[in-house]
Amino acid sequence: MTPVGARAPHLSLLRHGTPISIHDLFVDNRVPLAASGGQRWRDAAIPLAARSDLPLSVVTMGPDGDAIATEGVFEDSYGVPTDGAVIVRPGGVLAWRATSSDQDAEEAIEAAMGRLLGRG
Repeated sequence: MTPVGARAPHLSLLRHGTPISIHDLFVDNRVPLAASGGQRWRDAAIPLAARSDLPLSVVTMGPDGDAIATEGVFEDSYGVPTDGAVIVRPGGVLAWRATSSDQDAEEAIEAAMGRLLGRG
C-alpha cells in the first residue's frame, strides 16, 4: 500500500473506451478517486465542489464508474476497501485516504480538502 504523501501508483485504465494512465487524471485539480463500491464518495464530492468552489474532479473506479482498472487492482494499490476513496493532488501525490465506511463522506472530504488547501 502506498503511503499518503507518496507518488500515486501507476495503473492502466480504460476511460470512455480509451486506454489511459491513471496519472492522466491528475493534471489540474485534486482528484477524489472512489473505489468500485464507493459511489457515496462521488455523491458527496460533486455537490461539495460546486457549492464551495473546491478544485475537484471526481472519478469512480469500476465497471459502472468513470474508469476501469483490472478488478481489485485499484483497491490493492491505493490501500482502500471497495467502498473507500482517496484524494490525489495535481502531480500525482496521494494526499488523503478514506478506509472506513463509517465516515460521513461529505464531512470527511470537506475536512480533507480544507487541510489540503490550508483552510482548516
